[in-house]
Amino acid sequence: MEIIDKLIIELKLNPLYRMSQSSMELVHSNVWAWMFDIIEDKQYFFDLFDSKIKYDGHKCYRELNHMDLIFVSEKTYMKKWGKNKGKTVSVLNWNESGLIIENKTKDLAKIDQLNKYKNKISEKTSIKHDFVLATLFKSPEIVGWRVIGYDEILYKLNKNFNKFNSKYMIFLKSYIQMTEQVIELANILMSNNSKKYDFLSYDDNAALLMNLLETIGLRQTYLKYKYAIFAQYLAHKVNEIVGFKEVRIGSNGFEKNLYSFDSEPWLQVDWGISGTTKEGLVDIAVILNKEFRVGIQIQDGKYKKFICRSEKLDSLGIANNLANHGLIFDKERDILQFDVQFKYQYKNKSSDKIEIVNNNKMISKIDFDKIAEEIANDVLIIKNNRNKILKLAGF
Repeated sequence: MEIIDKLIIELKLNPLYRMSQSSMELVHSNVWAWMFDIIEDKQYFFDLFDSKIKYDGHKCYRELNHMDLIFVSEKTYMKKWGKNKGKTVSVLNWNESGLIIENKTKDLAKIDQLNKYKNKISEKTSIKHDFVLATLFKSPEIVGWRVIGYDEILYKLNKNFNKFNSKYMIFLKSYIQMTEQVIELANILMSNNSKKYDFLSYDDNAALLMNLLETIGLRQTYLKYKYAIFAQYLAHKVNEIVGFKEVRIGSNGFEKNLYSFDSEPWLQVDWGISGTTKEGLVDIAVILNKEFRVGIQIQDGKYKKFICRSEKLDSLGIANNLANHGLIFDKERDILQFDVQFKYQYKNKSSDKIEIVNNNKMISKIDFDKIAEEIANDVLIIKNNRNKILKLAGF
């Protein structure tokens, strides 16, 4: 904890870090875009990200189609009609290879998001582009993306620091120092490989660390990372026990256009931060058809069961119907042992969801493996009773 204290004090004294606290991810992307604009050797910038693309008049675009950084060339043509007839205009040239960088500081990348980005580009052209995922926290390999850590980028930046004009040196040194400190802090946080659900903000052991990270705006970043690791571990373990034809990690909601679907249920796992409690959560859902999913949610140390449909319906009525038939929500067993309650019904324009909270079934400080086994038992029941559940739900 002493090293963490020291790093936090140093970060608090760095004015650039202070300015970045509201959105550290945004600041890094903006600094990279600025570096590209000011450096004469544009190829050097591409090399920072190990890009195989050769610079050829590429321009930098920020947040185009929600993508962090896009480097693509332009082509010009003369307008032949309309009020700008006869004027020369420039458009993005997707028929030449470009560099697309997705930046992840606060979280591990989710496959749904990355697939959407790739699909947006592939809709425009069949030309191969270079997709790079830049991350603070170490990320597993992702098909179609090259993963590069902040530490690798910084190593190359330090190695050829003289590529930049001397008038920018003070700012660049401040940026490098800040990023080195953030990387060191992230490495310390990642070094705790405990496979125990012991990172709730109000747990005695975690409270001090969470409070310290809150002072520099990194509490939620740390929680997202911990819950991402937790979710991925549970996904692999549950699938190992139950066995699914398809598993989607970092996937949420009903993305009908992204996935094929047949009669075989598949597993969907996602993680995030609750908008109300500001604590992390994990959803493990069995997708029974394109409109209905059933699963488990881990949040605030509680083990919840839920049903969710893509359109508005009587979720409470369906939950009671399932409970009366001893499926998912077993009233007699769960009320006696776990005090299950129909706590609330959550609705929005895209889905209708109800969660049943096992208020006495606290799982804080329990090993990941034991939680995975508990989830696997419930998931297996859901999977094996797919047709019956769908029928009781009105499908």
